[in-house]
Order: sequence, then structure tokens, then C-alpha cells
Amino acid sequence: MRRIATLALVTAALAASAVVAYAAQSPKALQASIVAAVRAQRSVHWSATEVIGGLALKTGTDAARTGGVQHVTFAVGNQEGHIRIVAAGGVAYVQGDALGLRLNLNLTQPQATKYAGQWISIPKSDKASKSTVDGDTMATVAHDLVPHGRLSLVSGKLHGARVIGVRGISGKGKKKVAEAVLVHAHGKPLPIEEDIFAPGKSALGHTTFSKWNEAVKVTAPASSTPIATVRAS
Repeated sequence: MRRIATLALVTAALAASAVVAYAAQSPKALQASIVAAVRAQRSVHWSATEVIGGLALKTGTDAARTGGVQHVTFAVGNQEGHIRIVAAGGVAYVQGDALGLRLNLNLTQPQATKYAGQWISIPKSDKASKSTVDGDTMATVAHDLVPHGRLSLVSGKLHGARVIGVRGISGKGKKKVAEAVLVHAHGKPLPIEEDIFAPGKSALGHTTFSKWNEAVKVTAPASSTPIATVRAS
């Protein structure tokens, strides 16, 4: 999600510039206040840039309480794939080119080629639903903003503004994951940025949040093909 920045560099810079010790507030308390603040909002726009091994993703999403619209670009070598996701009425609708469908829905090459450019519907009961709509609703946005493992507070300045945040480090060795969520030091604790770094998986992610509570228009496509039909083809 967004401009790529390593978590290690971001949190090191914050720690170096910190002048206030937020010892009075525990990491868990700040984390809980962030999640509660996000759940209370009507909508948000988030943009992400992620690198996972040889795969790079750029994502832009307008999420609302019950649905959202997401655009994803996949880059593998010199190839690019694209998909659009609409989450509406408890159903996920996916449209994309062949590469995008293959990477996002794990379709075979013939299936992805056949349904490229067409809308595919995924009901809530399907195994692919949860990952497809992740980040498209305010509930899933809030759920994802929860660092795991050993938690600590960070504070300092980011883009000239005073910020605080929660950093979590979990796992060991190749399963180690570091994550930090940053919010403004004053006012509502709404996320500004989130950074994730998993060195064992060569994974790096950076997300920014903006346009809180702006109107989001979500319209389900007039027609679509059920994912079960696509898999059976």
C-alpha cells in the first residue's frame, strides 16, 4: 500500500525524534482507541504499495461501512495485471484482465482468459470472500489495524506533524513480522500510515489513509457470473 518505506526505518526515525514519553498510555490502550475511532467513521480512502517476493501490488480503496470499491494493479516482472472489486450487499464482485484474475482468484489460465473483462460474483459463504473483501468495509479496515505480538509505543514527527503509534513484533526467524500504525498525537486517533515488514517472506507494505467520512458510491454490477460457475468451466 503506497510509497514503499521499511518499517525499521520509519520507526527508527520516530524514536530518534521523539521528545515526549507516552508512558501514561499503554500500547494496548492506544491500539484499542485507534480501532474504536476507525469503527466510528463512515468511510475512508486508503492507498497501499506492497512487495511480496517478486510480486508488487498497488491498491486504492474507498471503504464504507457496508461496502466499498477497490482497484489493484499487480506487477510480476514485465507483466501487469489489473482487477476491480466492488463489495455490495454482502457479495464481492471482481472484474479484471486475465493476469489479474489468475493472481487474485487463483483461476487457471483458461478460466482467467475466458472471464477476463466480465464480472464474477463471490457470495459471503465462499472461501474466497473473506480475502476478496478485506479492506473494503470499515469493519475490515479496523480489523487489519491491529499489530500483533510484543507491543510498544512510538512517537515523533512525520511529515512535520507530531504523531504517536503502536508497533508490534511477532513471530521468529522467517516468520517474524513487524508492523506499526501511526496516528496524530492530538485529536481523534485516526490512522495516518501503516507499515508492515516481514523479512523472512521478503514482504514489505506501506499504507496511507485519507478522506475520512467522504461520500463513497458503491454500485453492484447489473450482471455477473457466480464464482462456482467460473471454477467449473
